[in-house]
Amino acid sequence: LPLGARRAVFLDADTLAHDDLTDLIEAPLTNDKFVAAARRCAPGKAAYKPRFRFRDPLVQELGLRNVRQHVNAGVLVMDLQAYCEADIVEKLDRVLVRHITGSPLWHQGNNQPPFTIAAAAHTLFVHPSWNVRPGDARGQSQIRRKRGQKSQSLSAETVK
Repeated sequence: LPLGARRAVFLDADTLAHDDLTDLIEAPLTNDKFVAAARRCAPGKAAYKPRFRFRDPLVQELGLRNVRQHVNAGVLVMDLQAYCEADIVEKLDRVLVRHITGSPLWHQGNNQPPFTIAAAAHTLFVHPSWNVRPGDARGQSQIRRKRGQKSQSLSAETVK
């Protein structure tokens, strides 16, 4: 990253952008909500279901309350300074060590579940059209709606 860069955008290699990325890049991040991410699309229908242990004390401490907080780690914008100040890397380390050495914190998946847990309290969810599966009629209609509401494509919605 260029020296002094405050934000980073990460898109998985299998992600296709159907719109200008400016709205995503300019997500209204704050000191508390410094990760912008898309929710997993259709988590109830997917073959991949991590099944988090929501009652685990570490999961609760880090703010993961329900499956609607599960992020698609393939579409992210992060305020790097706030990410470092909150020491998300240390939280990821705690989550992974606890998962490997104790009772598993989730079943299925390697990269998205630990990030979802570690960043749960700091995630701002972006418009659902940033995570659509090919052939998903619901997702395609969200893309069309988003194109009609350019300035409102990001939501400051959080899960309580």
